[in-house]
Parts: sequence; structure tokens; C-alpha cells
Amino acid sequence: MLGQKINPMLFIRANSLENLFLEWEEVVASPKIDGIRVLAHKIGNRIILMSRTGNDVTDKFPSIAESLKKQIVKDFILDCEMVSVNESKILPFSEAMAKFQGNETSGKGIACLMLFDCLWLNDDITYLPFVERFARAINSIYTFNNLQFIPHSKMKDEVHIEELYRKVLSKGYEGLVLRDAHAPYEFCRTNSVRKIKPLHTFDLKIVDKKPNPNGSTTYILEPVRGSKTVKVNDFRSFNVGDTVEIAYEKITEKGSLKFPRIIRLREKITLI
Repeated sequence: MLGQKINPMLFIRANSLENLFLEWEEVVASPKIDGIRVLAHKIGNRIILMSRTGNDVTDKFPSIAESLKKQIVKDFILDCEMVSVNESKILPFSEAMAKFQGNETSGKGIACLMLFDCLWLNDDITYLPFVERFARAINSIYTFNNLQFIPHSKMKDEVHIEELYRKVLSKGYEGLVLRDAHAPYEFCRTNSVRKIKPLHTFDLKIVDKKPNPNGSTTYILEPVRGSKTVKVNDFRSFNVGDTVEIAYEKITEKGSLKFPRIIRLREKITLI
């Protein structure tokens, strides 16, 4: 497994949260990062950064390779998302792709590996439950500005998941990843990890905004067809009159959007 191409575990979409706690004894959730999948191998002093399709991209990211070399653990395989960050903020996916297509100096920000699972720590640990694999990684891998862990939280019930979902969407994340806390690592598309994120997108204009005590802003947007006026909480700064791309799961019977979030600011187009 070490140094070889691996078919990483792939996630399915969660169609419902209703039976999740009947299927899984314990549910763990984390923000869904919009990055590029990378498997990081360390074999002694040798580092290999491998794409999901098995391409060796190590030479593109010498700074990350150096941070991995500094780890005390002799051998490991880490499952990660490659992103671009600036002052601890994750930049749009396009910046990560610019680095992946070029090198770590391309685009904006710095390249960073966001670790969310571990397959090998001086031995194969794929058979262990997720919570134990992740705990071992946290206790063994040192973080740097270009090597971080994606935080995970134990969920109490469906209401707790929905609260966290709204929170991560308001902070600009793509959605949530839900895991069976006691499942092993599987080299296939698995039912033990599910992702939830909005399905539909629209471009809407911001017509008003109101600051909130927690530092976020409630943006009031023009209605989507068949919906009421749209309200979205977000920690980013936008202006009244800006056009933003929003995503949402569905329009409810009462005409409101379920789980709306702002994806990005739409650039103004000047017609010549």
C-alpha cells in the first residue's frame, strides 16, 4: 500500500437524515472542504503526494513535502484535501486548481493539505474504526501552516446536524460530511460516509443587509422564482447591489429556501 496507487474511499450523498442514527451507533460530522483529493505517503524520508487518479504531484509542492518530512512517524498515508489558504481562510477552489495545474507558487495564497483520515501509521490501520484512526493521526502528526486537520464533531441527533449544517454554510463551506464513527476505511464508494450540500443554484441580487451580534451578516436577496424573499447569514462581506451565486436544497411548501448559502460573488461584466 505504501507508495502505491490507492483507490480512496468515496462518499455518497445523504438523501435523508431521518434514519442515520438508526443505521449508525455514533455519527461524526465535519465541514465539507471544496478542495482536491490528495493521498500523502511517507516512507522513511521519501514523500509522495498522489492525486486521486494516482498521479505523482510531489514536485509541485516542495513546501508541503518538507513539512511531511519533519514528521517523527516513520511511515504514513494521510487522506487529505488540497486547498489554497490566505490568513487561515480557505480560498475558492479555482486557486487550488491553479496550483495543481501549475505549482505551489501559482494562483493566490499558500497550498495546504487538510487531513481528514489516515490509512497507515507505521502499519496498516484501515481496519480500525474512524474515530480511532483520526485520534491516532492527531496524536502523531504535527501541524504546520500548510498541514492542518479538518475538525470533526460528535453529533447528538438530527437537530444537532441541521444546526451545524447551517453554521458551516454561513461560514462559506460547501456542506457537511457525515461519518459512521465506527466504520473501517473502505477502498470504494461507501455507505459509511455521506455528504450533504445544497443542490440548486441561482444568481440573486443583495437588496439589504443587517449585522448580527456574532459577527455575521444577514443578507436579504431578491426572491427566487416561487419563493419568498431570501435571507442568508454569512460571515463574509458583500455590498447591497452585489449579485451573488446562492445554493439551496429545495423550496419548501411555505415558499422559503431550505439551507441557502452564498457560494461566491458574481463578477460584474462590462459590455463593450
